[in-house]
Amino acid sequence: MMGTCPRLNLRHRTPAKWSLRVAAALSCGIAALGCGAESGTWERCEETLTCTPVVACNADPGIPGRAVDCEGVYLTVDGRDDNPGTRGKPVATFARAFDLARDHGMRVYACADIFNVEVRVPAGMEVWGGLDCRDPRGHWPLHPLGELTTIAPGPNRIPLTVVDEAAEPAADGAAATMLTRMRMVAQDATVPGGSAIAMRALVGAVVEVRLSEIVAGDGADGATGADGGAVPGQDGAPGKPGAMACSADTAKGGARVITSCDDGISSGGMGGIGTKNDGGDGESGSPLPITNPMSYGLGGTGQGTLPCTEGRGGLAGDDGANGNGASGPGRLTDTGLEGSAGEDGQAGQRGYGGGGGGGSRGGSMFCGAGAAQGGASGGSGGAGGCGGKPGKGGGPGGSSIGILSYHASVRVSKTSITTGRGGNGGRGGGGQYGGTPPYGGIGDGGEAYGAQAPASAGPGSAAPAPPPLPVSHDIDIDEDAEDVEFLDDDAGAP
Repeated sequence: MMGTCPRLNLRHRTPAKWSLRVAAALSCGIAALGCGAESGTWERCEETLTCTPVVACNADPGIPGRAVDCEGVYLTVDGRDDNPGTRGKPVATFARAFDLARDHGMRVYACADIFNVEVRVPAGMEVWGGLDCRDPRGHWPLHPLGELTTIAPGPNRIPLTVVDEAAEPAADGAAATMLTRMRMVAQDATVPGGSAIAMRALVGAVVEVRLSEIVAGDGADGATGADGGAVPGQDGAPGKPGAMACSADTAKGGARVITSCDDGISSGGMGGIGTKNDGGDGESGSPLPITNPMSYGLGGTGQGTLPCTEGRGGLAGDDGANGNGASGPGRLTDTGLEGSAGEDGQAGQRGYGGGGGGGSRGGSMFCGAGAAQGGASGGSGGAGGCGGKPGKGGGPGGSSIGILSYHASVRVSKTSITTGRGGNGGRGGGGQYGGTPPYGGIGDGGEAYGAQAPASAGPGSAAPAPPPLPVSHDIDIDEDAEDVEFLDDDAGAP
């Protein structure tokens, strides 16, 4: 009677001791034929209880110089992926080796070569590295110099990742992924804020690393925050000039001007009117400081018993505040440790508008009989420039991580882990310069001048000095006329 040998599911995750079902010498019960007659089929003896167990193969953990006589899938950079994966005909890539090993329930035996690629290891796989595949006897012993199988892709890549297709949290008794005599090297990160991670175990993976080396380079510095702008903010609108004396019975002052900014409107005050008997006060600029002991932006007074006065200059808006630096432990993700970016700066405020100049009086003694009698009107104040836009916060620096275990279970034994330095946080961007201040309008025919508006907030340059203000105009008069009054240059309107 021939014994029956149950067949193992060949996709089982836990590699163990396997025997080839081709040798008739291994009896199964009292059968004359060996355990299985199908060439190339594999049986797990300790589970079937029908075949003679095979003695543990060499290289567990192995002795230098001793041949590896284990059945498995063999891998070297000099192999070919169309090979069967034997010692004599190894494959060239980890991906092909894992496909064959999973199909036949075998280990992967890797030569002590350098593989410049990222490697993804399916859960439950066993990888034994550090073998001398160039031994002249073809035995693949452990490397005599202790060289390891090295996985070292380019920068910004993770050399080895263990993935569980089920993507479930690791459970007790889950099939472990075994990595022996491996060297994972993550180069220095070069992408701003990038991390150097040598090995990663993702959700559900159970991993054991033995007799290996794990090396992570430096994390990269964070990205520099964007500047607020390469050109200054919007300039303030210049004031409008007043009307000439004797051009109308009531000369209108220079028109109000405005500048529209992100944080509101800045306007220069309208100039005061000029009439026969007196001049009107100029309008104050807007906005005005909440506390204003220096009378910034107030309109000038019109001429009455005293000469007219200029409008007062506005005040520069406040500088924007610096953003706070980043703080806190960061957040762990499946791609590394994510830090926090620095806060953005605050925008500079718009400048305060200048006040309009006061108007002057006219009358027949100045304009002559039969002409319009209004005095010169005041020019309007200039509007403030817009504040500069803020710089953006710098990005977080990258990390240097030997093993990233993300909802996984990792056990390490007789393995060195070397990490580099984390990257510095990025520099915050520079604030934009505020807009250039304008000049107030000149009151034509007299000393009625609108005030110059200030520069806006932010790191803008100092306001340029205004041009010299004229103090008089040349006027043709009859020196013998009785109603002519000569005024000195420091008086009000001539």
